[in-house]
Amino acid sequence: MDCNRDEAARAKSISESKLAQKDFTGALQFAQKAQTLDPSLHGISQTITTIDVLVSSNRTINGEVDWYAILRVDPTADENDIKRQYKRLALLLHPDKNPSAGAEDAFKLVSEAKTLLLDTDRRRAHDLVTGRGPTNEPPPPKPERNLGRPTSSGPPEEDVFWTFCHHCGLQFEYLKIFRGTMLVCVNCHGTFMSFEIERSRARGARPWEGGGGLPAECHTGVYSFAYAMYRRRGGPLFGANGN
Repeated sequence: MDCNRDEAARAKSISESKLAQKDFTGALQFAQKAQTLDPSLHGISQTITTIDVLVSSNRTINGEVDWYAILRVDPTADENDIKRQYKRLALLLHPDKNPSAGAEDAFKLVSEAKTLLLDTDRRRAHDLVTGRGPTNEPPPPKPERNLGRPTSSGPPEEDVFWTFCHHCGLQFEYLKIFRGTMLVCVNCHGTFMSFEIERSRARGARPWEGGGGLPAECHTGVYSFAYAMYRRRGGPLFGANGN
């Protein structure tokens, strides 16, 4: 246990160095490694949140910064959603409480995101350029109810890998083509770098091994967690909460 804690501290130190060099991808990989080794490591959530915001700021849609992604809100978010999310991020990113390199820049970005998205005219102009927003976002598909046991046993294990969202702990099984890419968690809407974890550490049953039910739910213990549905030749890939 002490070995893991020491290794986690070293990984966090490397992450901070890479963050100072603006190597956001490398910084995120080492920060996630540190959190995997020691989830209670002091300041690791602040470091990862800082990196996530800075990574999001480098992505553009039609040349426009995606302010929804920076604030981690859905394009349909209302005023209360935006204010609530800003308050949560501001507590993690304020330079007085977050010593991470880049925390000040990240704090300014989420502040600008909140200001723009609360301004009706600026938000409408942003939505027109990016094609996002309440009037442009297609409604999410409704999950189909499966009343019997699924006939598919899932994709071959060699074609998939397990990863997890470092914000909420939700674990996912993805096709390997998504390994090493930035993904958005369907549970908390945070962005995370997908890196492979050992199958022995991936907890939570696959729904196809159970007795059926809603394909958009995975039951672990007495809890029921939502997960993303991905399809491959008709077979679903599922996520499970790692808590």
